[in-house]
Amino acid sequence: MASIVRYAIRRVRFPFLIGIALLLISSGCQQKVVVPSVSEVTEEATAAPRIATGIQDSIFLGLTNPELVIQYYQQTDFRASWVEGQRTSTSCDSLLGFIQQARYYGLAPKDYHIDELLDATTSRSRTDVLLTDAFLSLAHDLRYGTRNPVKSVKEDSIRLKALVQSRGSEQAVEYLRLCQPPYSGYRELRLALRHVIDSLEPSQRLSVLQHKDTTARIAHIEANLDRWRQERLSFHGRYILVNVPSFMLYVMQDDNVVLASRIIVGETQTPTPELSSRITRLVTYPYWHVPRKIAVKEYLPAIQQDTSILKRNNFDVLDRQGRLLNPDSVPWSSYTPDYFPVSLRQREGRENALGVIKFEFSNPYAVFLHDTNARKLFQQSVRAFSHGCIRMEKAEALAHYLVTGNLNEKSKKLTELLMKQEKHVLRLSEPIPIYVRYFTAEVRGGKLMIYPDLYQKDGDEAF
Repeated sequence: MASIVRYAIRRVRFPFLIGIALLLISSGCQQKVVVPSVSEVTEEATAAPRIATGIQDSIFLGLTNPELVIQYYQQTDFRASWVEGQRTSTSCDSLLGFIQQARYYGLAPKDYHIDELLDATTSRSRTDVLLTDAFLSLAHDLRYGTRNPVKSVKEDSIRLKALVQSRGSEQAVEYLRLCQPPYSGYRELRLALRHVIDSLEPSQRLSVLQHKDTTARIAHIEANLDRWRQERLSFHGRYILVNVPSFMLYVMQDDNVVLASRIIVGETQTPTPELSSRITRLVTYPYWHVPRKIAVKEYLPAIQQDTSILKRNNFDVLDRQGRLLNPDSVPWSSYTPDYFPVSLRQREGRENALGVIKFEFSNPYAVFLHDTNARKLFQQSVRAFSHGCIRMEKAEALAHYLVTGNLNEKSKKLTELLMKQEKHVLRLSEPIPIYVRYFTAEVRGGKLMIYPDLYQKDGDEAF
């Protein structure tokens, strides 16, 4: 009977792959796939040896997904899925090989019971259970990552259905490969990781694959592969991608760079946040409303020493109702960080901290993308000088592109507004998505790039 089942599995391999792809589409790992009923699975399982008598059996101890594993074996009448009598199946060997190669995917073999699976004293039943648990863990980790795991009834159900559909089949590993994120940035980085590992001398490569050794470069890549797995949005069409550690902004059309610009991001004390939004309008010659924290920490002490700093920097002083005040009438000496009943506003002009253009997008951090009056800072290699906002070197070029949709065409209206040197709000007919992300490793132009871990995030995420 077992030989007949294996023959049938080989004959339906292609339809199975179609089913798995449909299951992935619906799960996001995104159309439903027809899964065998419990009775069908149980009938098929009668060809396999029974691995346990019930859920209290000791072979179910120390699992990552105990409840799911139990549910699976209850559906299969506690029959083996990966071992055949005294032999392991082809699907068992394939999955075991995948676990041993997990480092190529930025994962740790030790997280999938590799030591116990390779231990000759491990029983057949325990091996079957460990492989089932490993499959469920890999299906999750390859899609959602390990740093901020996704745990939900829906996600558990999807993994369980995938296991039921692939049990006893050599297609289990194919399903795991399909679980990976669909982003080109992820694929390029994973290929770069393989190249880095394969470039090591043999003994070190073996040590790395067994997860007994690592390098800083590998740790950086692994942390960033996990970041891609945590990504939930699809990047397509026209969008702006800001990578904070690289100090670069890219205007993208699908996977192609339309415009690249150097940027300045937040200092370590005032980091630029990761966010997703849409630029809906731009402002020419904007005011800069100085955030209160900056006003009391940086400007108040200087103003108390010399009020002429306000005039030199084109600052207005406003009361709580937004009315202009005479700076000389304000009792600056009585103000403190806890008592500051006014606000500062820098008037428009090329000396304005925001430059001549500001791009506005909704976000809870009061962060903007804008031009700057300190353009010499773009010559620095490490450009972390702001209070969290993103300063852009090619702000005018981006503004014209957003209005015309063509990099080689300038907007007459925008040109006129910039010549007038007046504050004006220009709403975009086609808002553009903007994604601010934190990747310390990426592939650009076919070359692996490793950037400084500016905000020390890799320490929490690197394996």
